[in-house]
Order: sequence, then C-alpha cells, then structure tokens
Amino acid sequence: QEVFFSELFGQVADEKEVEAIKAKYFEAQFIKGYDAYGLLAKFISPSCLNQLLQPVKGVLESTHIRRIANKAETVLIKVVHGLMANSSIPIETMMVFINSLLAQLVNDTVEKNLSKTEQNVKANLQARLPESCLLLQQVAPRG
Repeated sequence: QEVFFSELFGQVADEKEVEAIKAKYFEAQFIKGYDAYGLLAKFISPSCLNQLLQPVKGVLESTHIRRIANKAETVLIKVVHGLMANSSIPIETMMVFINSLLAQLVNDTVEKNLSKTEQNVKANLQARLPESCLLLQQVAPRG
C-alpha cells in the first residue's frame, strides 16, 4: 500500500508528471496505483478497511490542490468498485463501516464550523464592546 500511495501522491508521482521523464521511460507513462488500490479492496479483510482508507483520507483533509484531490477521488472510486466485488465482507459490516466513516466526517465538519463560528463571535464581541465608562480619561497637562 505504501508503494501505491507513493506512486500516486509522493515523490514518484511528481517525477512521473515531468514530461521529459514520461517521454524517456515507458513505465512512467502509466499509473498502476489506482488499479492496485482496487485489487487491494477486492481482497481485503474487514479488519483492514480503515488502514486502506486512512492515508487517502489524510491526503483529502490536508490538500487544497485540485489535481491531488482528483487523484484521491479516483482512488476512492477504485476502492468502492473493489469493495463491491469483495465477497469476504458481509453487507452488514460494510454498512457499519460506511456509517462510522460518515459519522466521523460529520463530527469533524461540525467541529471545524463551530470553532470558526466561535472565533467570529469572539471577534464581533470584542469589536462591539465599548471602552469601560468607569475608566477615567487622562487629564490634559496644565501649564
């Protein structure tokens, strides 16, 4: 899995995108990491599902680059197709796994939105508060 991940998102992926390398080396023209993730999903046991998706999930959470997000989306599509063909995972287990992923995603999203909202509320509150009327202003110097 680490090899496939490196091919899709690591230094190997960066090297494969260079046109000179693509033209020179035949193996740089094709990316087999997508198909490999599909095969892994097709034969994976239920206990290892989270280990398969965790690195891709980390990429999706940390990137803001559209090209990398598209790669992660393609990996997830291949994983879904592989999981649909996997006969060793009962449908009940798959549904529980999907439910846990969605619940975790919703919780993370809600926490992020709440923290942003709390920061905005604090900033607005600080901007609205007038200076205390109990503080005495400095007296102008005489003389």
